[in-house]
Amino acid sequence: MDWGDLKFFLAVARNGTLSAAAAGMRTTPSRVSRHVEALELALGYSLFRRSLDGYRLTDEGRLLVRRAEAVESAIHALDSEISLEVSGRVRLATTESIVTYLLARPLSELQQEHPNLQVELLTSSSAINLLAAEADVALRLVRPQAGNLTVKRLGHIAFAVYQDVKGVGEGRFVTWMVDMADLPAARWIERTDGLIVLRSNSLTVHHEMAAQGYGCAVLPCFLGDQDSRLMRVGSVIDEIGQELWLVTNRDLAGSARVRCVTDVVSNAIESQTELISGDLLG
Repeated sequence: MDWGDLKFFLAVARNGTLSAAAAGMRTTPSRVSRHVEALELALGYSLFRRSLDGYRLTDEGRLLVRRAEAVESAIHALDSEISLEVSGRVRLATTESIVTYLLARPLSELQQEHPNLQVELLTSSSAINLLAAEADVALRLVRPQAGNLTVKRLGHIAFAVYQDVKGVGEGRFVTWMVDMADLPAARWIERTDGLIVLRSNSLTVHHEMAAQGYGCAVLPCFLGDQDSRLMRVGSVIDEIGQELWLVTNRDLAGSARVRCVTDVVSNAIESQTELISGDLLG
């Protein structure tokens, strides 16, 4: 049984509907539903009776509420003790775009809660070796196949073509450098009939040049869909979508300082599922 699932169960039990529970937890109804269904699957029985009026507890659900509230109280007490003591450094390796558009605010809130916790962000495009202590936690687009690591899938990153809203860059493309031609987006662009007008090794450059009308760019939907200067051209490109993995050095996974960071990162990504998967615009 996952405490994360129990939190969502209690929210629905207290509010009566997925939408009310989601609003209180600052997430989406679909995410609340997934956690409740995961808990029911783990337990092997239904916790709610679903109807048009909302969710009503079954007998088993009412029993679980009492148990879950006891767990909730114990965890809150522990969190209060830990929050006074969490300190030290955590090195998080990820991409510049993920930090900027998905993690900046959650990490800022984490720092306010734990002022003695120092987060170091590594945004190098090269592979970071967790086992060599280059980083404690990493967000990767390729799942590691070996090593003393804990790995958790956080979601699916969707990509699409974007151009400036005035359509100035139509028919032209900004793409990656020749030595980065193996990237899925670069391979997809090479197969189009578009004229390549600029190459860069920076996603930030791709983004800004597309917004300025220099040419179209293939961007993560969480980046392109939030920029009012851009419009999506066509639908999500399924063949270049990538899974996002949270990777932690297993020897550090139980550390309070590392757990604080992994919890914030997981919640931040999972709460923005629709944006990251390209579903925000349908």
